[in-house]
This record gives sequence, structure tokens and C-alpha cells, in this order.
Amino acid sequence: MQLNELIATIFTMLLIVLPFIFLIFTKHQQKMAAILRSNQAPQFNPEMAAMRQEIQELKQLIHQQAIMMDTFVSQPERAIQERVR
Repeated sequence: MQLNELIATIFTMLLIVLPFIFLIFTKHQQKMAAILRSNQAPQFNPEMAAMRQEIQELKQLIHQQAIMMDTFVSQPERAIQERVR
């Protein structure tokens, strides 16, 4: 096979394959655009709201416990021993 024949074969194959690649790429872009458009208007989800509320409550509980531990650690050792007795 000569170089000219090889180049002609590759060129012909590219002419056949490239339109399919562009078609696949275009369809993918259209699907992604539809997904992005549908995500622009988020709808109220009661499960998400409940989860956010639970997370907020857990954060508050952790903050309260951290404050209690800081208070406990900062007390003099004698006061701690008196509480144990």
C-alpha cells in the first residue's frame, strides 16, 4: 500500500466517523443543557428541609457539649474533687 492510498483510506474513514462523533457530542450537549435548565428552579423538598433541621439541631448539641467540656476542664482540680465526693 502506497502512502497516497493510506492517506486516502484514513481520510475516507474520518469522513465516515466524524459525523457520528459530532452527532453524539451534540446530543450530549443538548441533554446537559436540559439538565442545567431543570436545575435552575429548585423545588421545595420536605425531606431535605427535615435533614437540614436535624443537622442544625446536631450542631447546636455539639456546641453545647463543647461549652460544657470547656467549663469542666477550666475548673480548678479541687472543685472537681469536691464534686466527686
